[in-house]
Amino acid sequence: DNLADAYQTIRNELAQYGSGLDKKPELVGLTKMDALGEELAQDQAKTFENETGIKPFVFSSLSQEGLKLVLYALSDCIREKEKQTEEGVHAEAD
Repeated sequence: DNLADAYQTIRNELAQYGSGLDKKPELVGLTKMDALGEELAQDQAKTFENETGIKPFVFSSLSQEGLKLVLYALSDCIREKEKQTEEGVHAEAD
């Protein structure tokens, strides 16, 4: 399977669904890295990044390897959105 093609299929489906889902921030993750082995998983991630320009998170849900980085990134996204919302509220009040 070509990961970049699969990613583009998902992006197209989000755009077709509407509601602005394709405009929302995203984190891209490649999971089941333990099934591939470290070297192949990193090769797949590099190929994906070269084809899409997006650096994916590589992790294993089973062993939880790499999962903390994903959770930290999600937390950062949530904090950034909260900050933007808060700034918008303050701007409206002024």
